[in-house]
Amino acid sequence: MPPDAPPFRLADLKNAREPYRLYASARSAGPVQRSGGSWIVLGHAEATELLRNSATRSGFMGEGYRDRLPPGAAREEMA
Repeated sequence: MPPDAPPFRLADLKNAREPYRLYASARSAGPVQRSGGSWIVLGHAEATELLRNSATRSGFMGEGYRDRLPPGAAREEMA
């Protein structure tokens, strides 16, 4: 994120009349940003990589659900 970019705060969306303008502004600052104590991932390619790469997470709350799925595409998608 460029140093002069305004911070993106998810709480701003709560009362936004036009949330898409806030998203567009945030995306123009970069696909991944820090907001408070969280990371915001706004780019599709970046979100896909993040979700598919097990090295980018410290835990996966869906493991219990994944293990209950029958073999097939849905289970593989959660791998």
